[in-house]
Amino acid sequence: MTKRVFGILIILSIVLSLSITVCAYDEYDPRISFDANGGTGSMETVYMNGNFKLPECGFTPPEGYRFKHWYVEGHSLKYPGDTVYVADRVVAKAIWEKIPAKVSFDNGGGSGTMDEVEIYGDYILPACSFTAPDGKRFVGWEVNGEEKQPGELINVNDLFVATAIWEQIPGKVTFECGEGNGEMDSVEILGEYTLPECDFTSPDGQQFKCWQVNGEEKQPGESIQVDQDLTICALWESIPVEETEEPTEETEDEVETTAPKTAEGNEDSDEEDDDSFNMLWIVAIVVGVAAVASVTVMIIVMKKNKK
Repeated sequence: MTKRVFGILIILSIVLSLSITVCAYDEYDPRISFDANGGTGSMETVYMNGNFKLPECGFTPPEGYRFKHWYVEGHSLKYPGDTVYVADRVVAKAIWEKIPAKVSFDNGGGSGTMDEVEIYGDYILPACSFTAPDGKRFVGWEVNGEEKQPGELINVNDLFVATAIWEQIPGKVTFECGEGNGEMDSVEILGEYTLPECDFTSPDGQQFKCWQVNGEEKQPGESIQVDQDLTICALWESIPVEETEEPTEETEDEVETTAPKTAEGNEDSDEEDDDSFNMLWIVAIVVGVAAVASVTVMIIVMKKNKK
């Protein structure tokens, strides 16, 4: 009986000693434990004294977050693989960061690539580094159905794609003055274009005739189709001269000189008429006298023959 009691006491003493040893180790021995800090899951505490290499995070991050680094009191920020010295009770706390949105770029029919960007918050749209399709040029980014320009600030809180927008390069219409001089501004346009009035200065003695467009003569106000660069040249023509009889202005001296001449002319004409009239009378008298003489001679002859 005494031996049995003595044996039981020995066993109890051993158990009590072990318990005290375990408790003392649990309370006072150095260790490193891990705090999920809002995440889920667990990581085993490591009991040790000395340098310890931090492990990868084994916690599940909160939704919309990802593991960034460990925070170890007395050691500031640490990353997996970094070493910390454990000489007491040390806690490594998981630090989380919000998962940034990913901005990707679509060439929209062009060629080339642009790197994706991870960001959360304000983001400035970059310049386009895609290669434009033939005959087209970049005009902006399409972001969530809206047209945005490089340099514009947008707020990024989710994944989105910026698609390049292209447009047909318009033709450049330039004007040449031909033999005239001056300048007219060039015009960029694609499609129908109405020819303007000519603003060039015409050469001396000439006037604007028409525009020469691809070898054809066109008038201001006519419409042409522009789908590429085009040069329009001004054509000129001589100003027509109108032949008009300008009335001569007579001086008083000329009028006075002309008037007498006209009177003298009339007097001469009257004298000529009088001379003609007188001549007719003379002829008539001569003819009458001759007739009377002839009749007289005939009468005398007849009387002599009767005797």
